[in-house]
Order: sequence, then structure tokens, then C-alpha cells
Amino acid sequence: MASQAYDAVHWYMEEVGARVVAKTGIPSDRHHLGKLILHSLQDDPDFIFQMDGATGESETFGSALDRSIRCAVSLTNMGLKKGDVMVLMGPNHIHFSVPHNAALYLGIMVACVDATLGVNNHYTTLSQLLKVDDAAIKNFRPTDFDPAETVAYLTSTSGTTGVPKTAMLTHKNLSIGIRYIWIEFSKFPTPTRMVIVTSPAQWLSAGFHYLFSPIMKYTRLQTSATVTPEHFGELVNKYKPTYILISPTLMTTMMSKAKCDFNCFENIQVGGSAVTQEFLADLKKITNAKIYILYGMSEVSGPTLQQDESTQPGSYGRPIGGLELKLVDPKTYRVITEPHVPGELWYRGPSVFKGYYNNEEMTKETLTEDGWLKSGDILYRDEAWNLFFVERYKLLLKYRNHQVSPSEVESVIMKHPGVFQVAVTGIPDRECGDLVVACVVPKSGCSPSAQEIKDLVKGGVVF
Repeated sequence: MASQAYDAVHWYMEEVGARVVAKTGIPSDRHHLGKLILHSLQDDPDFIFQMDGATGESETFGSALDRSIRCAVSLTNMGLKKGDVMVLMGPNHIHFSVPHNAALYLGIMVACVDATLGVNNHYTTLSQLLKVDDAAIKNFRPTDFDPAETVAYLTSTSGTTGVPKTAMLTHKNLSIGIRYIWIEFSKFPTPTRMVIVTSPAQWLSAGFHYLFSPIMKYTRLQTSATVTPEHFGELVNKYKPTYILISPTLMTTMMSKAKCDFNCFENIQVGGSAVTQEFLADLKKITNAKIYILYGMSEVSGPTLQQDESTQPGSYGRPIGGLELKLVDPKTYRVITEPHVPGELWYRGPSVFKGYYNNEEMTKETLTEDGWLKSGDILYRDEAWNLFFVERYKLLLKYRNHQVSPSEVESVIMKHPGVFQVAVTGIPDRECGDLVVACVVPKSGCSPSAQEIKDLVKGGVVF
């Protein structure tokens, strides 16, 4: 049996980085995502870059290059510069990547947020940003900066406990961390023909492909419509995507309701919530694809464990090569050296995030002084360092595409005059992830109804 070329993605990324450095003469540019993307788009102008399955629109590398440079010139003319923040909201249409890439060229931080939040009336349209003189396009040069210090993404994350936070991921964090998604692949460029993106744009799992589809040179299939089972089935049957990264909850829905042939997929990666053996067994019944669990966290810019065909059943995999890893007792901070003893997983390495945006207190709680990141997850290992998930030490719940803070919901419910105490937790659900449940202790002589509590939460918590 042939052995797996686990280093192929690293060889390829070093080659792309070396070509960029040869042009610029700046060694650190091998981690400058803006320059890596710009170089890749220039390399093959006729390659189909992206497709919107809802409208049938498609775009080449050449078109995306032209539009993103025009946008970058306009942003510069507006006074935006390295260190500023750009908030992007919208569905996964082919226009989304234009300001996204432009910001990366300039060192502007990209913060993708939920498109359902709404906007005020003061904004600039993309068509306005693309009205740029051709001479300015020819003279455009991306901004020089240190990729290790310059933040590329501000991404929503659960952190350890409490309300959702915003992790600061640098260009270097992401350029190193995301490549481990492709650790099982041996052919570069174009490790797979077409990736279908089902995550909303504000999730880092979508960002993986917005960032790396031009660098890895594969076509990104997305949709500006809601990803219903009916629409998903239409996309799969029409375009035959070869790769998908999807949550087990969404895949459970698609397996039961989408009318399509899953055998077009060559590789399926599942992650974002707990993956059971029952789920994997059901998935293997409908596809011949290679199936892997993608275990990681936003604060580490991608995967932290890797699986292969020898991975033990129930294990999420072994540590990737780019991170130091240890298991620690979360109460005593004793490093656990014995197998089969649960502990909190800690990481240290070049893909570990810079900290939480405007939240120094939580940064200090999550990152130790010597650079170790506390994951908030409890796992144990066997003698061969296969790691097995036990439970979340952190509290944040995940309901479909929403992050729900139990403490935030509790604070709203406590405003009810008839509530004495409340505890909020989650019940595991195959389709929804966590079903949020409130256990209410009423005040003496009071009888708050379930509907009153629901109405209070509905009006007081923003999901």
C-alpha cells in the first residue's frame, strides 16, 4: 500500500512563497496572504475561480484580480490603511471576495459578520468602488507589512467561557494553520477539482476557502441563496463537487432530506461540533468518499489534529506537526503524562492567534505568558497519541449557525420578576447541535410560564 505524502502541501506552499519573495525581495512575504493571493490570481487568468450556484454566475482568476485591485485602489483613496477594520456582511455570492481580497492586499483587518444583522443607510456600493482609472490599476502595489504581526481576520469564536469574542488571526497564523486542511492530499496545485461552501461567510470554515482557493487553485462553488436540502441537492447533482467541509449537524440534515448522489465527493471533512461513530457509519453508507474529522479551533487558525486511514475508531486523530501540544489538569495545571487520563488540551505554535480584539482580560485568561493556548476542550490520549474527545470545558453552545452564551441568556431570564434562579444548558441534537434549555426556579408565590420566558429571551438576546 502506498504511503501518504503528508508534506506535499508544505512543499507547495514553500514554492508559492518563494515565487512571491523572488518578486518582492522581502523574505516574510511568504506569509503575506494578500501577496500570495495576488500572485496566484495573476498566474492563470483563465482559471474558473468561483461560481454562484444560485444565479449560475462564474468568475475567472483574471476577473477577480481586476476587480479586487480596483477595490483596493478605491479603499486607499478613501483613506483606509493597514490596521483599519473592514466589516463584511452578505451571502456567499461572487462579489463577496472582491473587498475581502482587497483588504488583504492592504493589511486591513477583515471582519465577516452575520448578514441578517442589517445595516444602516450609510454605505458605499461595490460598483462605486470599482470605478477606478486603468492607470491606477497598473501602478497598484500591495502594502508591505510584517505578516506575523498584521491581523488578517477578526473572527467570532467561543473562546473558553462567556459571551462570543473576536479572535485576531494574523496573516502568518492563517497561512500556516489553514494548510493543514490539505495534509491528506498529495497533488498540488489543484488538490481537488471543486469545493462546495455551505458555511455562512462569517464562519472561519468559509474563510478557509475564501483565502486558499486562489492559492491552492481550485474552483469554489458557493451560493447566494439559503442552503436548504433542496438547493443543496440541486447544486450537488448539477456541479458534482469533489470536496466538502461541513458540520455533522448540517450533514445529518442533508443526508436525510437532500435528494442527491453523495458519491461525487472524493473527500468529506466534518467538524465544528462533536462527531459520533453513529454519524460516521451513516455517512459511509451513502458515499465512497474519504471521510475525516477536522478537529481544531478558531484560535489556532484551523486543524490541530490530523487523521489518516490508521486512525483508531473514535479518535479525532494525532497532533499535527506544526504545533506543540500537551494535556493539562484544568484545575491544578499539572501536565498529564499518562495515557487514558483526561485533561484540557493546550497548544503552542505559529498558528496560535494574537489574542482577542479589544479584550485583554480574556486574552490573558486564555493565553499563558509563555505562549500556551488553553483550548477549553477535555480529551485523553492512548499510548500512540491518538486523541479522544471527552467534553467541552467551555460553556458556549452552538445552535445551527449561531453561538449562544448560557450566561447571556441567564442574565435576560433573571430580569423576569417571577424568576428566583435559572441555569441554561444544551441538549445535544443531531440537526441543531445544541438545543438551548433553561431550568427555572420561580420565586415563592410566582408561576412564570414557559411562554413568558421564551418571549423574554426572544426580545432580549441577539443570536
